[in-house]
Amino acid sequence: MLTEVVLMASSLLANGPDLVQEVICAETQFSRAAERKDEQAFINMVDPDARFVTSGIARGHKEIAAAWSFAFADDDTIMRWRPAVVEVTSDGALAISRGP
Repeated sequence: MLTEVVLMASSLLANGPDLVQEVICAETQFSRAAERKDEQAFINMVDPDARFVTSGIARGHKEIAAAWSFAFADDDTIMRWRPAVVEVTSDGALAISRGP
């Protein structure tokens, strides 16, 4: 399943010298939480204003947790991704990453 994840991460991106690298590191940590099936760590990494876009849009912790609960409930499901493309707005307030 290919999914685009849009994270509003102004706190993460506030003053870093290399904002793209910060997003790559955050996405990798986020993926590792999913790989370990650590649902709480996964949700804790989601910004309260985040939007996850798949066949619909899940907004915020509660909707995102519900939309992705299958990945933590099923031992046969392994969720893993790495950002291939990262774009950050010039003010560092918004980033988007895409990848397998």
